[in-house]
Amino acid sequence: GYWSSVEAGLEKGADSFRTPLTAKGEALTPGVAIHASLLAGYREEGHIRHGGAVWRAGLIVLLAAAAWSLFRFVSPGRSVFFTLAIVGGLLGLAALGLKVGLVWLPVTGPMALFVSGAIGATGGGLVGERLEREALRRLFGRYVADSVIEKMSGGDTAALLRPDRRTVSILFCDIAGFSGLTTSLGPERLGEVLRSYFDTMGAVVLDHEGTIERVLGDSLVAFFNAPLDQSDHRDRALRCALALDAASDAFREEMNKAGIAFGETRIGINTGSVAVGNFGSATRVHYTALGDPINGAARLEAANKLFGTRILAGAETVMEGGETDVRPVGEVALVGQPEPLLVYEPLASPALLPSYLSAYTLLETDRAKAKTAFAAHLADWPHDPLAAFHLRRLEAGEGGYLIRQVSK
Repeated sequence: GYWSSVEAGLEKGADSFRTPLTAKGEALTPGVAIHASLLAGYREEGHIRHGGAVWRAGLIVLLAAAAWSLFRFVSPGRSVFFTLAIVGGLLGLAALGLKVGLVWLPVTGPMALFVSGAIGATGGGLVGERLEREALRRLFGRYVADSVIEKMSGGDTAALLRPDRRTVSILFCDIAGFSGLTTSLGPERLGEVLRSYFDTMGAVVLDHEGTIERVLGDSLVAFFNAPLDQSDHRDRALRCALALDAASDAFREEMNKAGIAFGETRIGINTGSVAVGNFGSATRVHYTALGDPINGAARLEAANKLFGTRILAGAETVMEGGETDVRPVGEVALVGQPEPLLVYEPLASPALLPSYLSAYTLLETDRAKAKTAFAAHLADWPHDPLAAFHLRRLEAGEGGYLIRQVSK
């Protein structure tokens, strides 16, 4: 009766179940055999033991700390790699515990929490980086190139903005005859012309990764080596000045063809130690540079009018510039400067340099020969205003490298 019904049920599989053996093609395993296997495992201490709540809690705490570390210290890109490594390590640890110690480690739940936290941390990091980049772009977008903003992202922005003393190369631009332009053009047309001009000039500065300090009236002031370090800031300023000269010359020709008497752009470059950073009040701040070297750059810009040049640079900019061809102008005593400043003119082409230098070196030693040499130089280079300036000095009985005071 009873046992006959049990045997019939077993034949029908009523008390049979799928086990890992079933995957190998064997039949269902009777429940009584499963129970017998469990009892045998307990008696022989060969059964699988559960890791327990303590293991689970400890693992959750450890993985929570790891997820927080990913958010705090690791970039979003690298956090993906670390997440995969930790997940792989957990799976390997669980497999090893089961194989060697017959211990079942509950890693699925903690691992799911960790992956969720890591995804959240990575997403938060990406959003944070984007917000920081946008904040930098709002703050510096008008002053520096996007490439500079990218380099600033992820750094200590507060430290970059904090006033500090550093050596920078300053570039000061001004339009010759601007007063006449303001009277010949109506306000609306004048605004259009200046907007187009400063768009052109500003793009050149940003291409050289300079910082536009201000645009005021017809003047543009920029500097290099702030907010980021630029070891080649002197040569960047010189190359930028030559590019600005070419761009402004093309713009001037375009305006002249349109019937607008747009003047030449004069540029002064100086290098020195200044205070640079955010300056202003609690409600209005400006990222700027403060110091006497900026006044020196402005006076060099103004000195172009005396020499007939368009670009002048101080000795400290030129001495360590290295890659740009320059020629000496003289030791210029600028108003407001305690000592005469050795001034140079950057050149787009060095072709006229040899004959000019031959004449220039005679200024201090033999004025008669210097006069003859400058006249010969001008026969080959009739449109060299600097050589013509020195020849006029010699004809007036002056000579030497020292040139009288030049005011703003």
